[in-house]
Amino acid sequence: MAIGSGILIAPWLGLDPFLLTLLVVQAFGAAAIGRFLQPPADLRRCLVVGIGGALAQRYLTGSETWRGLPASFPFIVLFAVLLLARPGRFFAERPVRNRLATRGEPLPGALRWAGYAVVAMALLAAPHLAGNRLPVYVAGMGMVVVFLSLGLLVQLSKQVSLCHAAFAAVGAVALSHLAGGVGLPWPVALLGAGLAAVPVGAAVAVPAIRLSGVYLALATFGFGILMQRVAYPTGLMFGGGGFRTVPRPHFAGINPQSDTAFFYVAVVVAVAAGALVVVLQRSRLGLLLRALADSPTALATHGTSTNLLRVFVFCLSAFLAGIGGGLIGAGTTAVQAVAGFGPFESLIWLTVLVIAGRSPIRGALTAAFLLSVAPAYLGSVFAEHQTIVFGLVALVAAVASSGRYDLQSRLSTTTDRTAYRVAGPGRLRQRAADGPFVGPIAARTQEALGRG
Repeated sequence: MAIGSGILIAPWLGLDPFLLTLLVVQAFGAAAIGRFLQPPADLRRCLVVGIGGALAQRYLTGSETWRGLPASFPFIVLFAVLLLARPGRFFAERPVRNRLATRGEPLPGALRWAGYAVVAMALLAAPHLAGNRLPVYVAGMGMVVVFLSLGLLVQLSKQVSLCHAAFAAVGAVALSHLAGGVGLPWPVALLGAGLAAVPVGAAVAVPAIRLSGVYLALATFGFGILMQRVAYPTGLMFGGGGFRTVPRPHFAGINPQSDTAFFYVAVVVAVAAGALVVVLQRSRLGLLLRALADSPTALATHGTSTNLLRVFVFCLSAFLAGIGGGLIGAGTTAVQAVAGFGPFESLIWLTVLVIAGRSPIRGALTAAFLLSVAPAYLGSVFAEHQTIVFGLVALVAAVASSGRYDLQSRLSTTTDRTAYRVAGPGRLRQRAADGPFVGPIAARTQEALGRG
């Protein structure tokens, strides 16, 4: 059926991979009306979406403000159905297995600090060694802040956001307005850029309260497409020209024309963002977010508001993403709506972060290096096929960590068999008789609620 649809649509739409992929995503709007369960023979919901989009195109195409609304009608339907459906209609929370993740032994303190020193020296020496590639390092520092914000959702609280590029776009545009238009001091304008993205993060947190998993991913992806098609063309965002100039700092003798000076400013901002993430991760709030990732039901049983936690983590993530978007915009001195801030960029960012690893700091640095810096050294061939490489690696990582190929499960099984052979069945039965095992979810929740 999908092949037949492609044959019929191709003469009219053309063989554009972006448009064809987006067309498949648009079909989720009709599928959402049928709760993703009804058979495809029922065409009523498809007619509702199709006729509604045609009517919107007929009456709103000439409007300067709402001209992007007709093409976004399927995503409006998708977002509205997912948001307004009663809780539990599309998904049920899956039981969580009380199993600790496999972790290696921590590095010695001296070796850890030596690694930090090497990274610090590399950052200090980068402007003198990068040459004409310094702009990609500047963009990389902005992406470090963006990946730190995305890591708060994906790695710490196990939420999903496929509209993170919209947060960064709001931050870049807000910095352009505050520093260039209003004339605020650049550090104050950068903080204002982060704060401007907070209401957008709160709006995205609303479906996060009701949805999870693939349905939350669909809702956030639809929100990102709505931002690109409806909000970006407005005068408040990128306007008719499709771009915004973003000023660089010129306080304390900093030369705004110097890439080296701005690189060090970006390093300071990235270090401050990393320190904020580390402090949050080690605080009581960080423990609550990890408990939220393990089991929201267990956390709510202890009297903690899981909805408030979800709203907070989305707002904080949007704040950091807005600051990262401001750094990216100031690094290039201009941002465009069609390049770098679309919904598919959000999907690529999430893929790269998953590949980079679970550590919030090392993962953000690795992801920024892979996305921004590595293509400048690996040539045009890698740059042209970068998304294909990221997609293949992400597929391999997903297969290796789930189902019958779960490496952690096989490692745990091998460890249990070895312990049985070494200790003998008698000792294992004695260990089982000593008392019940307290799983990681209960232990983490009790620790989070008990810490003052």
